[in-house]
Amino acid sequence: MGMFDNVVLLDEPLACPAGHPIGDLQTKSFCDPSMSTYLIRKGSVVRAASRSWRDESGEEARSAWRIAVDEAVHETRYRLEPVSPPAEVRVYSHCALCEPVLVRTDRPSFWGDIVQEHRLFVEFSLQFPEDQEIPVKRVSGGREDVMEELRRAGLHVLSDDAPLAVAHREIQRARRSSRAGSPIGGIDAQKPSRKRQEEVLHGFMVLVLHLRDTRDRSLPRRAMRRAGR
Repeated sequence: MGMFDNVVLLDEPLACPAGHPIGDLQTKSFCDPSMSTYLIRKGSVVRAASRSWRDESGEEARSAWRIAVDEAVHETRYRLEPVSPPAEVRVYSHCALCEPVLVRTDRPSFWGDIVQEHRLFVEFSLQFPEDQEIPVKRVSGGREDVMEELRRAGLHVLSDDAPLAVAHREIQRARRSSRAGSPIGGIDAQKPSRKRQEEVLHGFMVLVLHLRDTRDRSLPRRAMRRAGR
């Protein structure tokens, strides 16, 4: 994949097709990508050049810290280097708020999952005409476009209401809650409806049957390998 640079738009955040704000933009449009950070504001581009620790005095190191209520905040200052951008800069990221597109796999993963997540990839084109505002154009599609593209590639794309998709989301939700050390759904979570409980149970049954079917298909191959020894 190679190296990339980070891009921060200071004027107005970009959004995915669903309207969710997009952050953590990356690009490979600048010369020699090397994990640098470029700031864009009102048509101008600057690179944030980190300072060496030798450039900071003891007082600067001390004043960089401050306490905000129950948090410690460390401020970092950078030198700004003006940059002449190319005519077009492509920036990209993934939407953290859109539900990922789910694909049923042929065999379980190392962790036993038979569903693979495809996060929504979002890409924009930034133009830099002289003495004009930056035209921004989204050049990637939405979730439906991703689903159609995966189907054309021959993958088994699950609909959002498919029992296996419902079960997968519930499992992922339980895993996140377990890592966070909180009850599933949080303190204020309401008890799921009977219909939703049935959907989740159906999804779990589909998962169990698929794993059993995969195991049963592998038994003849294992027996043949043993017989050949």
